[in-house]
Amino acid sequence: MIVPFLVWLALAPCTITGTPGNDIIFGTTGNDVICALGGDDLVDGLAGRDVVWAGAGADRIEGGAGADTAYGGPGNDTLWAWDGTPDKLDGGPGVDRAWTDTLDRTWSIERFS
Repeated sequence: MIVPFLVWLALAPCTITGTPGNDIIFGTTGNDVICALGGDDLVDGLAGRDVVWAGAGADRIEGGAGADTAYGGPGNDTLWAWDGTPDKLDGGPGVDRAWTDTLDRTWSIERFS
């Protein structure tokens, strides 16, 4: 089930927050909730069960090791989740591309590699 962003944010506050501009954000080896906000962001969750909200922009999200959840948001996003764990990817509005393995679930992805 996809939870609306405002409801989700209230349930899981951000542990790492970007800016409205273009950011490069790295998570930690633990479980992170990363909110990149606007801009064309590069987000790498690293290890752990991470949740990434990229926001508006042409974003690149790499979940890293662990069962991750990624929301691309509006824009043409690229999502990477091919680490052999069950990840959940939602590209959001836009023309999105995903690199996945057979364990992953996807929504709103137009192209797969």
